[in-house]
Amino acid sequence: MVQAISKYHFFSTVNRKNAYYQIPINAREQPLKLAEDFTSSNAFHLELRMRIMDNILKAEKLKDGFVYVDNVTICGMNQEEHDKNLNRFGEVAEKYNETLNKDKCEFTKTQIKLLRCIIEQGTLKPDPKIFRPLQHFPFQEIKHHFEEFSEKIHALTRCTKFLFPQPAVDAFKALTKNIVNSVVTAIDDELPFTVETDASDHAIDATLIKLRKPVAFFSRMLSYSEQRHSFVEKDAYDIIYRSGDLNTKADALSRICGSMQVENVTLQTLHNNL
Repeated sequence: MVQAISKYHFFSTVNRKNAYYQIPINAREQPLKLAEDFTSSNAFHLELRMRIMDNILKAEKLKDGFVYVDNVTICGMNQEEHDKNLNRFGEVAEKYNETLNKDKCEFTKTQIKLLRCIIEQGTLKPDPKIFRPLQHFPFQEIKHHFEEFSEKIHALTRCTKFLFPQPAVDAFKALTKNIVNSVVTAIDDELPFTVETDASDHAIDATLIKLRKPVAFFSRMLSYSEQRHSFVEKDAYDIIYRSGDLNTKADALSRICGSMQVENVTLQTLHNNL
């Protein structure tokens, strides 16, 4: 959903007020129901509320609308398209007697936060708040986190000292900064894909690229038997693509694109045999 929303440029987030009370009850059971208790099975109600709103959007053929819990994100490629979709959603909400929480609604934004991501002008980047623990991670004080769990480690900390060299500390800080500032672009179906793959003794990785900008990353550890394969075979694991029901392996294309029809794929790898 985040990837789908990131291709738009204007957004409005509409919050449904007390959505758990807006779930319709069967007419025969209405006299028997005093109140809807949403705390006892919250996960069920979340899924039900999202499904009801999804069904409304499909039934009314609302375009560029995305549902997450009690929020509906209305999108548009430009201001005119966004306003048209938003007005149409307002008509549908009134038709279905949906009550909106205006205090939690945001209208006509060029940047929104959704699922710990910041979406703006066709780009997708992580919310800096989720990286605060990583940014303030006590790199040289890590031993203190384990002293209380093991008497053996506690004894070693008194007689053994190991200082990280400054280049290692600088590399750790640079890596942290790059992760926080990482940005990926939205997937444009009409542009050709480029897949860059690489493999090591223990893992494989791939990057999905469009216009020389990354849109998705993929990596996984190799099993013991896979580690014994050649590097050509390891790189080949990254570029397996099977559409539809045959898509049973997580790889550079199928993991990101799902059922999307992928054409015009360029492969960049260290092994020309591929």
